[in-house]
Order: sequence, then C-alpha cells, then structure tokens
Amino acid sequence: MGRRSGGLAGVAAALVLLLGCDPFDPRNEPVIEISIGERIINVGDVIDLGQVLAYSQSDPEVVTIVNAGLGNLELLSSVELRGDDRLFFEIDGVPSPVLNPDAATSFSITFTPTGSLGIKSAVVAIANNVRYLNGEFEFTVTGIGVADEVAPTVSITSEYSNPTSVEPIPITVLFSEYVVGFSLSDIEITNASSYGF
Repeated sequence: MGRRSGGLAGVAAALVLLLGCDPFDPRNEPVIEISIGERIINVGDVIDLGQVLAYSQSDPEVVTIVNAGLGNLELLSSVELRGDDRLFFEIDGVPSPVLNPDAATSFSITFTPTGSLGIKSAVVAIANNVRYLNGEFEFTVTGIGVADEVAPTVSITSEYSNPTSVEPIPITVLFSEYVVGFSLSDIEITNASSYGF
C-alpha cells in the first residue's frame, strides 16, 4: 500500500511540472533580420533617404526581410507607414506573408516631397509573430525636400510643318521637368487668341 501511495504522489508531481512548464522554445522561433543593401537595420534605426527636389522622387531603397530563425516567420499584415509625414513616402511591393527558415522577401521605399520642403519622416511598421519584438518591427525613414532653383527649359512644337496655315494653330508646350502652376496666362500671344489649353 505504501508503494502505491508513493507512485500516485510522483504522478501528481509530474502533472504539476507539465502544467507549469513554458512551451516557448527559442530554438524553434523565427528571427527577423532586415537590411537595406549591406546595412543591417535594427529596431528604432533611422534611414536617411537624402535630399530630393520638390515634386521629384528619390531612388527606391530596397528593404529585404530574412527569416534567420528555425520557425516560420509570419508577416501579419502589409507594411504600414505612420506619422504626419507618411504621405510623402511610398511602399512598393507586398512582402510574402509567410517565410520559412532562411527564406527572404522584399519591398521598396521612396520619398516624394510633393508641394512641401524641409525634413520629413515616417515610421515603417512591420507586424510579425516574433515574440521578443511584441509583434512589431519598427524603424524610421527621413528625407529632405529641397527647392529646385534651376529654371526648366521649354519647347513649343506642332504636329504640322507649317502650323500657321491651319486654323486653329495646334501647339504642344513641353518642359524639361515637372512644373507646377503653369497656365495660359504665362503665355504671351500677339495678334491671336487661344483656347483649349
């Protein structure tokens, strides 16, 4: 009888140990590794996209995500931009939702200071299933919008070799770069009228 009682106590102790154990095993967890070119990006890093002329666009920076762990890495939603200046930045490409160990995916970021100068910044948030990150990997992108102080060149062409022989006279105005605010009042016309511009 004594041996039987001791056996029950051992089973009870084993059950307590099993119920109290933490199933988390770091050896089977995913590890998210993010890079831009040769640079490894850490949580909280700031990535400078440089100076960009207003109404122009920066070269795209390709962001690569690698699963450096042994468990599957899940990207729980699309990459999100946050902050007051987020509309000046753009994400292109949709990362794969699940990455097996050693698998990689990527997306790109560009900066377009449309109608605004000065320093702009936004937070890039990547939702994931990595426990030690509490579900999200965040870093910041910045850029500086600068004024274009070089006037564009302009050319006026027509599809006709002798445009003054037809009525109305069709012309095309072509600028060497993107311009804002150009209107018919900027064109001086002598001995004629204009419409359809």
